[in-house]
Amino acid sequence: MTSVTTDRRQGVSASAAVKVACKAGTTGNITLSGEQTIDGVAVVTNDRVLVKDQTDGIENGIYDVDTSTWTRSPDWDGAIDVVEGTIVPINNGTINSGNMYKVSTSGTIIPGTTSISFAAATTAAAGQYYPEIPGETGVTDTSYKYGDIRRFGAVVDGATVDDTAWTNAVASGKRIFVPNGTTITTQDIDITVDETVIEFESTDAIISTSTANVSIIHLSADNCQILNFGKLVGNSTSGVTGLRITPADETQIITVVNQNYNKAFVHVQGCDEGVVLMAGPDVAGTDSGCWYNEIHGRFTNNVRNIWLKNPTNTTGSPCNRNTFYSTLCQDIGGARANTGVQIDAGDTNRFFGANFESMANGTSPNTTPTAVKIANQSSGGADNNDNIFFGAIFEANTRDIDNSNPRTQFYGHTATHSKCLFTAFPDVMIGTDASAMPLRNDAFIYQDDSLEPTAVAQAMYLPNGRIQFPATQNASANANVLDDYDEDVFPPELWDSGLATKDATYTSQVGRYTKVGRVVHFQLYISVNSLGTLTAGDSAVIGALPFTAVNETSAFSSVSVGSASSLAIVAGIAVSGIIVPNTKYIQLKKWDAATGTTNVLISEISAGGTLSISGSYEATS
Repeated sequence: MTSVTTDRRQGVSASAAVKVACKAGTTGNITLSGEQTIDGVAVVTNDRVLVKDQTDGIENGIYDVDTSTWTRSPDWDGAIDVVEGTIVPINNGTINSGNMYKVSTSGTIIPGTTSISFAAATTAAAGQYYPEIPGETGVTDTSYKYGDIRRFGAVVDGATVDDTAWTNAVASGKRIFVPNGTTITTQDIDITVDETVIEFESTDAIISTSTANVSIIHLSADNCQILNFGKLVGNSTSGVTGLRITPADETQIITVVNQNYNKAFVHVQGCDEGVVLMAGPDVAGTDSGCWYNEIHGRFTNNVRNIWLKNPTNTTGSPCNRNTFYSTLCQDIGGARANTGVQIDAGDTNRFFGANFESMANGTSPNTTPTAVKIANQSSGGADNNDNIFFGAIFEANTRDIDNSNPRTQFYGHTATHSKCLFTAFPDVMIGTDASAMPLRNDAFIYQDDSLEPTAVAQAMYLPNGRIQFPATQNASANANVLDDYDEDVFPPELWDSGLATKDATYTSQVGRYTKVGRVVHFQLYISVNSLGTLTAGDSAVIGALPFTAVNETSAFSSVSVGSASSLAIVAGIAVSGIIVPNTKYIQLKKWDAATGTTNVLISEISAGGTLSISGSYEATS
C-alpha cells in the first residue's frame, strides 16, 4: 500500500487524508450562504461545515460559514486537497454527531469542478465497540461496522424489506446493531445462538412487520440480550408476536431445550401478542426451562401483552422465576388491548411496578377484557403458585384481576374490588385503600363485587377492612401464622468495608419500608454530598436497613437500582445489589465482567452521586 501523507491545511498526496473535524454536516440540500441551522446545530461565521448532500454534487465539500456567501475551506479549494477516501469527521448534530464520511468519488478530484460523493466511513453508534467477526455472510457494505445490519444490505427506510440482511446478520455473529429508522421484516428473526445481543441505537430504532403470523424476534437460546428499548411494531396485523421466548420447535417432546437468563428492554406496539414465554418438554423427569428471564418493557395497543403460555404438549414445563420490571401495558386510542398479563403455565414469577391501562377491548383472548388473569394450574397439571405483583397499578380496565390460584400475591395494588373475579382468593391482597378490598378467605367465590359462599364453612369477612398488629411483634413459630405488619421510614447510609457509620454527608437520605410477617419491602433514595473519610478503594454498601436479613447460607436477596446519577462508572454498565444474609446492608454490584458482577467501589460513587433502590428480603423474625 502507498504511504499516506496528511497535511490538513495545505493539501494531501498519496491515497488518503483525514481532515480537521467539521462542526456540523448536512442532511439534505442547503443554500450556501448565511448563518443557519444544520442538523440541529446553529452554525455561525467561520464554523466548518461538511456539505455532502447537494443536488449538484459539484457544490459538495467543506465550507467556512459566512453571513453572506460561503467559501470553500482552505483545505478543500484545490486539486491537491481531495482524493478518493478522504475522511471528514463531524463533531455535532442530531444525526451526524460523531460520524465520519469518506469521499467515494474516484479519479482526479478538483473542488468546484468535480461532482463529489460521500459515503459513511463509520457512525458513532454503529457497532463501534463490536469485535471483528470472522466468516461473515452476505456483507454488502463494509463502510458499516461489524454487526450493523446495514453492513449486510439493510436499507432501514421503512419501505424496503430487509429479510436477507437480517438472515445474514444473525448468521454472521452474536452482536447485532439496529440503527435508528425502520427495518422491515416479513419473517421471524430467529435467535438460536446463546449470548446473542441485539442492540438498538435508541428508542427510534424500529423493527416492523405487516406479515401475518410473524414473530418479529423469536428467541430460543440462553443468556441473550435485547437492549435500549427499540420498537417491535406489528401494525395491527393478524397473528403477529413482538417477542417470542419459546423453543425453536414448540411441538417436539424428545429433547430438553432451554430459554433461560435472557434480558430484554423493548417497546412492543400493535401486535396480537406482545411477549410470549413458553417452556419446552419434560424429558424423563428433566424439565426444559423458560426460567430467570428478565423483561423491561412498554406494551402499547397489543391485544394480549404478556402471556406465559401452556406448553404445546402436556409433558411440557411451566415458565418459572421470570421477572418483569416496570411493564406498562396500555391502549392509546388503538381499541385493541384485551389482556395485560395472562399466566396459564408459570409459578414464582415476579412483576415489579406493572401498570395496566385500558384493558377494555374485544372478547378475545378473554371474553371479559382483563388486566391480570392467572389460572390455577397449567395444562400439564403444574400449580401456578406464588406469582407475585408488587405495586401493580390498574386504571380504566373492564376487569382488573381474574385469579384462580390461592397462592397469588398482590402487594400495594390499586385494584378495584368491583372489578375482580376470585375463584380462589389470593394469598396476599394488600391494596392502597384497605376499605376497597375486604379480607375474606377461600370459602367463597368473589366475582365483580358479589359474594358467593362455597361448601367450605366459616368465611371470614372484615367489613371495616382493617387488621391491627401490636407495636411490638409477637413472633410465632407457626409458618402459617401472620404475626407482624409494620410501616415506617429509615435513613439509608453509605458505608465502606468497615460496615459502619462514618462521616459522609448527604443531600438526601430517604427510606421507607413495609414489613409483612418476615418479608420486608423497601425503597430508598440517597444523595451523597461528601464522602468524608470513606476509603476510596473499598467496596461500597448501603447500610442501616431497618431489619437484619435472615441468617441462611446463600440466601442473598437481589435489589433493583431503578436510577442513579453522577457515578464514576463506564456508560452502559448496569448497577445492581444484593442483601447479604445476617446483615443490614446492600452490597452494590456492577455488571462489568464477562463472568458476572463485581463490587462497586467507594471511588465509583463520588460526591454528588445518587441512587434509587427498591427490593424485598426476608428478615430474621
